[in-house]
Amino acid sequence: MKGREFARLARRHLMAHLPGFPLKDGLIYALPVDRLWRRFDLYPSGFSRESFTVYCAVSPLYVPDTRTACPFGLGDRLPILAGLGDRWWTWQPGGEEAEATMMGDLRELMINVGVPHLRELRDPAAVAERLLNYPKHVDDPNVAEALAYSLILAGSYELAREKLRLLRSITLEDEERPAWWADLHAGSRKPPNEDWVIVVGKRGAAVAEALEQSPQTAVALLDEWNEEQLAALRLPRSA
Repeated sequence: MKGREFARLARRHLMAHLPGFPLKDGLIYALPVDRLWRRFDLYPSGFSRESFTVYCAVSPLYVPDTRTACPFGLGDRLPILAGLGDRWWTWQPGGEEAEATMMGDLRELMINVGVPHLRELRDPAAVAERLLNYPKHVDDPNVAEALAYSLILAGSYELAREKLRLLRSITLEDEERPAWWADLHAGSRKPPNEDWVIVVGKRGAAVAEALEQSPQTAVALLDEWNEEQLAALRLPRSA
């Protein structure tokens, strides 16, 4: 299943039932696109051309490098969100009845499970609330970073400082990480890229420093990253 094939099926079976959700390149996304990119994302199987599933994802665009990711704690494959397990659909070109049944099944999950999920995560405050209750925020740098920045945009500055300190402790202050990264790339013919955990930690440190100057300075830095990702997406931001 390719993006253009999914787009054709979506126009035929889905879009009339999803007001406020444009379609572009196999992506069905919620408007407005501002702080958050909330979407249904085609995920084709790597083993079968006909098999696919759909992610229901929310990317905080004020966190660098999230526009191409499905961040932990903010979404999952649509069948998993619905409690149906790791379920996949199989598309057989030319089988109109099977196609209608398959897309009807997908449409029901999108409307009853996916759309409410995306609408619930409507702003950074909702994202912060969700991630505060997600256990991995205490040890996953990506989750901790998204939580801290969301708290800043929600106006919870003291709690944001606490989570930025946590982020630093699991990134820049992890004493075992440099040796592990060096061992991982031992024998490589070229110098390794900088450890992604350290990259996340340095971003967090920059935000923490900005927040100590003023909340407005921290928000301005997050706005800058937000605008960079919006520009890269090249999507209409509103209806």
